[in-house]
Parts: sequence; C-alpha cells; structure tokens
Amino acid sequence: MSFERVNIQPKSINRNTLRGVVYARYSTEMQSDGYSIDGQVAETKKYAYLNNINIVGIYVDEAQSGQKKDRIEFNNILTDAKDNQFDAVIVHALSRASRFQNITDYYGYKSELEKYGVALHSTTEDITNSEIGEVIEFFTVCQAKNEIVKIRSNVMRSMKYKASNAEFNGGYAPLGYKIIDKKYIINEDESEIIRHVFSAYLDGKGYLAIANELNAIGYTTRFGKDFGKNSVHSIINNIKYIGVYEYNRTPSRDKNGSRNSHSSKSSEDVIRIDDAIPAIIDKKTWYEVQEIMSHRKRDRQLPNSPYLLSGLITCGNCGASFGGKYMKTRDKYYYGCFAKDNGSAKCTSLYVPRDVIENALIDYLKDIAKPANLKTVLAYFENASKTMEFTTTSTKRDLVARNKELKKESNKIMDMMLEINSPSLQSRLRAVDAKISELVSLIADQEVLRVMAMNTTAADIVAPFEGMKNIDSLERADKKAILMRF
Repeated sequence: MSFERVNIQPKSINRNTLRGVVYARYSTEMQSDGYSIDGQVAETKKYAYLNNINIVGIYVDEAQSGQKKDRIEFNNILTDAKDNQFDAVIVHALSRASRFQNITDYYGYKSELEKYGVALHSTTEDITNSEIGEVIEFFTVCQAKNEIVKIRSNVMRSMKYKASNAEFNGGYAPLGYKIIDKKYIINEDESEIIRHVFSAYLDGKGYLAIANELNAIGYTTRFGKDFGKNSVHSIINNIKYIGVYEYNRTPSRDKNGSRNSHSSKSSEDVIRIDDAIPAIIDKKTWYEVQEIMSHRKRDRQLPNSPYLLSGLITCGNCGASFGGKYMKTRDKYYYGCFAKDNGSAKCTSLYVPRDVIENALIDYLKDIAKPANLKTVLAYFENASKTMEFTTTSTKRDLVARNKELKKESNKIMDMMLEINSPSLQSRLRAVDAKISELVSLIADQEVLRVMAMNTTAADIVAPFEGMKNIDSLERADKKAILMRF
C-alpha cells in the first residue's frame, strides 16, 4: 500500500468533539498477526465514533519495526502535535506504537504528547487516567517489550539451527557460490574469479591492480558492476572461500533500532563451522594471503615502507612487536619495541639501527642457504612435519569430541529456556557457548597446522632460500617480498 500523509487542515467542529488522528503500523516482525493497516484504521475509526472524536488525519508506517524510533510518520505525529493540529492519537493497540527495546522510550513519547495537550488512546486497552488504567498500560507495554524478546529468541533459535547445519540464512551468496536446496554450491564460472584474485595478490599485486585486471578480462561483481578496490578487499577477507561457515557476526540493533554493520559481535556469539561449505581456496593460500595483507597494512603506516622486517620480528625482552621508528632529529631509521614506545610495558630494550638488524638476519639466512646447511634444514623439516601431522590430528580429534559434548549441552539449555528463561540459564548458556567458540578456534588452528604439515614440501622450504642468492642486488621492496616468505 502506498500512503501519503494526510495534510491536516483545521476544521470547524463541535466544541465538545475532540480532534483525533490515527496511527497504524504494519511491522516486519509481525507480518502474520492479522493487524493489517486497513483493519487497524477501521477499528480506530469505530473507536473514535463511539468516543466523540473527529478523525482529522491518518499516519501510517508500513514494514517498520516497533523497535525503531526513527519511524517517519510516528515522528511526524510529534511535529504536528506541537502545532496543535489535534487533541488525541488513537492506536489499535499499544504494541503498534510502543514496542521499544527500552520501555522508558514509550513513556517519553507519551509525555511529549501530553506536553502539547494530546492524549493517547488505544482501541483494545483501557488506559484512561485512572489508577487501574495506568497499571494496565504499564503491564501492556512490558508485555510488548517481552514479546520482542520472545520473537527475537525464537527467530534466533531457528536461524541458529539453520546455521548449525550450514544452511543459507538469507541475503546474497558471495561471488563464487550459488544456493541449491539452501546449501552453498560452487559456481564454477565465478570461482575462477576468486582464484584469480588470490593468485594475483600472492604475486604482489594490489587491490586496484587486481580490480583493473578483472575488469579488463570482462568479469563483473555479483551485481553486474565493475570491480573496485573494496570488492577485491571483500573477496580476500571472506572466510567462506576456505569452507568456513559463519553466522551472527553482525551486531544486534541498538535501542534506537540501528546497527553498525562495520563492527562485529564477540567471538562467543558467532556461529563458526569449519569445512561446512565447499572450499574454493585452499587454507595454505588463504593464510599466506592474510599474512601478506597484515604486513601491508602495517607498512602503509610507515613512510615509503623502508623496513624489511616490520611485522616479522619481536622484542627479545618483552615479546611485543619490534617495529620501525624514524628519528627525525637524527634522520635515521631504527627498530624499537612498540610496547615501550606506547607505554603499555616497561621494557628496557634499546633502539637498534635498521641496517644492523636487517643485515644480520640476511647474512644469517644466506648462510643457511648454503647447500650443506640447507641439507640439515630439510632433514629436520621432514622429521618435524611427520611429528606435527600426527600430533595435530590427535589433538583435533580430542577437541572435536569435546566440542560435540558442549553442543549437546548448549541445545539442552536452549530447550530448557523455552520453558523457563531464567538469568541463571542465560548465564550458563553464554558460558557453554564461549567454550564452544574457543574450541572451534583451537580446532581451526590444529587443522591449519595439519594442512601445512601435509602440504608443505621440500620444494616449499627450499624456494625462499633460493631467493637469498641474489638478495643483495635487489630493491628493498623485492627484498621484503623474499623475507616475508619465511
């Protein structure tokens, strides 16, 4: 229904007749509650006729949650009330106006109406100024508030059930996937775009360069638009591409009905399931790209990226990052302890000239790259990788078993909460879910280590050392690319 707000004009009416307006709302969360706009208006008009109120305007907010205070027509009522355009606001039920997360918001709006001499009426609740009317009003508003909690709880439970089975939960499937029977399936044509992005980033190309490449080939985004830096960045950060299903990361709406989509919930609130979606990118590639991205982010904060080891070394005293520091008074580059610099730790380490640390490490790696020493490294690697593969497999198996037990406990608590939603049960559920989230993270770590042990070959170990042969003749950017591979 398309609605245009009534332009209220003062009317010549009986002095004993109140001027009233109707407020109706059709919410997003109650689409099937039977309270259509037409139904609400009809009931309020009937109420007005029986109570000698002359309707001079109708305000309608369609598909608006009652939790939102920025409903256009609802706020227009306050503006027009201030101009003395009516004496009463009639709603079908208080839930049409009062379903706020904060109960005091309802009374705030009512108080503001009363300040302008406007009374609030409900066709289904007796909220006259008698003491019993005030009690009824209070409990009705509280019930509306509790209804929101119940609805959100039921919806979240349903969504979490879908998420636990890695089912599509709405929105848009990311580029590279399609949805069939609520499951993520790889779109073979689009998956080539994803692989191209990760491969190009590993080759040292930036977001814009990769976007230009994709556009030159003729690729487009999910919505048929050209690629830009942001779309490439989103692809590189989307953990679904290694088969990880995540749900409930976006924070809930605040009391005003708004949410910050750029922030995320704490880890214990996020549902994360590894290997739940067909992977387009292998985990080794993913984590290499994340590491490079992390280093580039740090380097962008430094002038001309003059530090080869930024993000790669730590303080020998306190363990904090040991990063670059340019001293303008001396016009020299140093490495120093970040914790000491920002005052977060009382560290006694000294600043070391940039070239001293970098040359020492390069000389050390060049020495290992000698054939005799490299042979010893490869022998050590072969033994260590076998040990790591066995250990991580065993550890992961134990963690997965414990995780299953905790999930059963979590489901049992949620079933109990449907009967009795007590604070103690809520606290217990949060504690269990926090342990589950911690275990999921540990399982993921073990899997990464296991995959690295399985997939890392002798050639992978040798490759970075090959680059050490001619490192002295390279530009600083190329030197850093080689060192990052270690």
